[in-house]
Amino acid sequence: MSVPVDIGGLVVYLKPGWFEAVRGVLQRWPGVDIAAADPAGKLVLVVEAAGDGALADVIERLQALDGVLQVALAYHHRESSEALDEVLE
Repeated sequence: MSVPVDIGGLVVYLKPGWFEAVRGVLQRWPGVDIAAADPAGKLVLVVEAAGDGALADVIERLQALDGVLQVALAYHHRESSEALDEVLE
C-alpha cells in the first residue's frame, strides 16, 4: 500500500547560545538531515516524513524545542512511497 511522503526544506532560526544543543538533538531525529548549519543561529534541514500530517508534526516538534525562535518551510514536495521506491533508468 502506498503512503504519502512529504519532503520539506526547513530553515530553523535559533536563540543565541543554543546552536550546539539544538543541532545535537536534531542529529538524532529520524528523517531529519542537517543540510547546512550556521553557528550564528541558523540550520537548514531536509525532512522526509511519511503519512498525512507527519511533516506538520515535525514542524510542531521543532517549534516546541528550547532554543528555537522560528521554523520556516522553504520547500515542500509530496510523493507516494511507491513512486519513491521506483528504480529510474
